Amino acid sequence: MIRVFAIILLVVTLLRWQSWFIPLNRDEGGYAYSASHLTTPGFVPYRDSFEHKPPGIFFIYWPAVAIFGHTLFAVRFAGWFNSVLSGVVTYLILRRLYLPPPTSLGFTLAFLMLTNTFFADGLTSNTEMFMVTFLQLSVLAFLSGKAFFSGLFSAASILIKPVATFN
Repeated sequence: MIRVFAIILLVVTLLRWQSWFIPLNRDEGGYAYSASHLTTPGFVPYRDSFEHKPPGIFFIYWPAVAIFGHTLFAVRFAGWFNSVLSGVVTYLILRRLYLPPPTSLGFTLAFLMLTNTFFADGLTSNTEMFMVTFLQLSVLAFLSGKAFFSGLFSAASILIKPVATFN
């Protein structure tokens, strides 16, 4: 598993390197602004900053912004970290479905290639990528017989982006 993790880490880093220089889009900037003020006394999201997404994305951005400040790096780091996590969870789901390691890794790499390119807007750190990771965690928990955690991760994905309800 260490070798698989190293491969996923390397592939995600190679695929996402160019994203570290892309300016934040409007959505990312809004999420980062709200996340950076979550601990500001008197700050109330949706009153003091306009946003139309549920609060889950603020709590995802918050640790990166708290550690790295209100910077481009903080947002891109959150996206990079999520992509690595998503790759690992994809691999674990495929292994849980009894695919042999080479096949599981091949499908995982294909998934990473599709989701970490400009093709699918995968180099940004928008809500979709985080929502999908939580849905993946929900599937992994379900396949592992952990129904409570499956529901918890599914609910968390809805708090990031409501369209997860239909997924």
